Amino acid sequence: MNTEIDLAFINCVMAIGRSAGAVLKKYANSSTNQVFTKEDQSPVTLADRESDVIIRKQLKAMFPNIPIISEESSLPPYKTRSRYPLYWLIDPLDGTKEFIQGLEESCVCMALIEAGKVVFSLIDDPFREVQYYAIQSKGAFKAEYEGPTISIEVQKHSGKQPVRILQSRSKPIVEGMELESCPITWVPRGSALKFCHLAEGKAHLYFRWSPFREWDAAAGHLIAEEAGAQVTDLEGNPVVYGSESLLLKGIVVDAKPWKLSSVLALRERESC
Repeated sequence: MNTEIDLAFINCVMAIGRSAGAVLKKYANSSTNQVFTKEDQSPVTLADRESDVIIRKQLKAMFPNIPIISEESSLPPYKTRSRYPLYWLIDPLDGTKEFIQGLEESCVCMALIEAGKVVFSLIDDPFREVQYYAIQSKGAFKAEYEGPTISIEVQKHSGKQPVRILQSRSKPIVEGMELESCPITWVPRGSALKFCHLAEGKAHLYFRWSPFREWDAAAGHLIAEEAGAQVTDLEGNPVVYGSESLLLKGIVVDAKPWKLSSVLALRERESC
């Protein structure tokens, strides 16, 4: 990789993340934040689009030779993007549904992809004025807007304490479930902040059974992984980015890790 991920690089991306995060705060619970419907029937807001414009403009200015793939912009043909040696994968406002509902659980996600792997990522949480970022093989970090930067790591589950499992707020909580004889405490959270929550030791497990887009996972993936979590697909294989559909079939983010078969068994019990 020709682009060096040094302090200047990190500070630059952090500044871009904060600029985009400021857009989310500006439109949060505001009557000026219009809501539209995309072709796939998912919602998109004025905040999504304005954040996208800011991120792409600033990334192009600072890193003109690195292509950008964003949820809210036209997708380059697969023949073109499959040849990118390095590219940005962006979700300018992750958690749009929560944002529309007035919940302060949305974030800005930026990931740098090389050969199918995330080599750098940043998530900006403007409502708590904090950023999470990770560098491949160099760790995961949490930086307050006006405070210190600290390294973060997952909390390994031990004994028979409750297993804290993150899940979407739209998903009903199923009581009385266990994972390998340990009681489960469900932790509702929105957006890619679930990855950050796990990475800083506030939960033990996150999984998603249904397909979702690569830009929803890439930034959080590296942050959780560099904090010590194991991140796999539903078959226990490494998650690879850059498919033609840009769809992931599912994901398991595990701080212990548990047996994959035990985690997958929860899917069957949830559907009972």
